[in-house]
Amino acid sequence: MIYGGIGLFVYATFHGAVKDDCTKNYGYTDAWMTVVRLMMCVACLVAFPLVMVTARRTIFELALAPYGVVMTRGVRISMSVTMSLLCLGVGLGLTFTADEKGENKGFGTAMSFIGAICATQVCFVFPAIFYLRLPWASTHPLARVGCCFLMVGGVCFGVISLHQEFKAK
Repeated sequence: MIYGGIGLFVYATFHGAVKDDCTKNYGYTDAWMTVVRLMMCVACLVAFPLVMVTARRTIFELALAPYGVVMTRGVRISMSVTMSLLCLGVGLGLTFTADEKGENKGFGTAMSFIGAICATQVCFVFPAIFYLRLPWASTHPLARVGCCFLMVGGVCFGVISLHQEFKAK
């Protein structure tokens, strides 16, 4: 709702000249936009660890817990470091690679990639998988069908986001 409202106000202000990042429509000397950009950075810095903690726990529950692995401090640290290094490696790789024109893709491409991979999985796919892992007697059949649609939709959203990001660049 909030993002939709912001989008409507930005479109009402700039009409067809709206840029992909609405903060780019305003000057870099605008003090309020500087505050908005700083708050967006804070939101990214806070959201990334939350997404990674959720993803770590989900991957552990789906891949390691069924085999009797216990979430010890060492397992938690090794999973966190591995996932963070993987995201950092992909992010840096995307940030410093060039497109077909020889131009740098930039940090936005890396953030879009990580968002498409992590956010869609945490918001759509993992919760549906957890619901489907509940005993049949405690779940509703229509909810199970809905979870299947959520999983497929989450994967599709991630693929479409990646496609759009790399097509646009």
